[in-house]
Amino acid sequence: QAGLIWIAPILPMTSGHYDELQHTVRPLLKKYGFEYQVTLICVNERSFCGLMSIAFDRSNAEETQRAAECREALIESLFAKGYWPYRASPAIQKALHTAAPEYWQALARLQNAWDPQGILASGHYIPVSKTN
Repeated sequence: QAGLIWIAPILPMTSGHYDELQHTVRPLLKKYGFEYQVTLICVNERSFCGLMSIAFDRSNAEETQRAAECREALIESLFAKGYWPYRASPAIQKALHTAAPEYWQALARLQNAWDPQGILASGHYIPVSKTN
């Protein structure tokens, strides 16, 4: 019944951005009762991924709820600072699409130009809407 949520924002590879990540993430994890666990992974010579883990007991409804609330608070705080995820689980897709609607609208226009019949991965990456 081990639960694990990963959040993996990409940041510029500077000590200032790492400090900002810590100051943003550490208090939220503590507030929700989880340990600060971050693994730094080099993406290229300019950026790194700050892979965070929220480990919880899925058989404990209260802990599972706290983990979900913590994920939402972390995502909201990281997005507000411009730290976007390397990968996004289905659980944060809506927040990701809401945070940058112009970006997703531009991608939808590109997808419509390349794939006007919506055959390729329809609804998997770009939110489906009536305006697409």
